[in-house]
This record gives sequence, C-alpha cells and structure tokens, in this order.
Amino acid sequence: MGMKLSFALLAVIIVMAGGFAWYFKFTQAKIDVLIENAATLEGITNTQKATITELQASAQKQAQQTQDLAAKLAAAETSNRKIATMLAQTDIVKNSLVDPTGVEVKINEEVDLFFGELQSLTAN
Repeated sequence: MGMKLSFALLAVIIVMAGGFAWYFKFTQAKIDVLIENAATLEGITNTQKATITELQASAQKQAQQTQDLAAKLAAAETSNRKIATMLAQTDIVKNSLVDPTGVEVKINEEVDLFFGELQSLTAN
C-alpha cells in the first residue's frame, strides 16, 4: 500500500508541476503582450502630446498673423479714406483742363502708392 501511495503522490506532484509550468508560460505570454501594448501606448501618447503642442503653437501663430493683418487692413482703409477724401475735394476736370500733365502725374503717384500698399498687404 505504501508503494501505491507513493506513486499516487508522485502523479499528483507531476500533474501539479505540469499545471504550474502551463500557468507560468501562459502568464508570461500575457505579460509580454501587456508590456508590448504599454510601449505602443507610450509612443502614441508621446505623438499626441507633440501634436497638441504643435497645434497650440500653430494657433498662436495664426492669431498673431490675424492681428497683423487686421492692423494692415486698418492702415489700408485709412489710406483709402484719405484718397477718397482728397478725390472728393478735388475738381479733377477743372484741374485737368488747367494742368493735364500735372494731374496725370499726381493721380498716377497716388494710384501707385495705393496699389503698392495693397500689394504689400497681400504679399505676406
């Protein structure tokens, strides 16, 4: 009877060792998958943080450019009002009859100035 009991205990020990070996391999495989997933998530998180930082910088730059354009637009509108006021106060037909070359030169200078300002606003 002692010999049978020894074989039974040996069989139980072998089954338990086999079960432990299977459980160990199974959990190690799961741990490896979890470590790989954690590394992937860390990379994705770093990418998202960099993207967020870049988008914030881009938004600040865009806000600054919008302010700059608004200031340039205000300056252009001021120049436009100045030219409109000057043209409203000037009798072009009468001045053209008196000094056609002088009026032409003056008009061309103001138009060149206006388009130069307009081009500088739209070039940037």
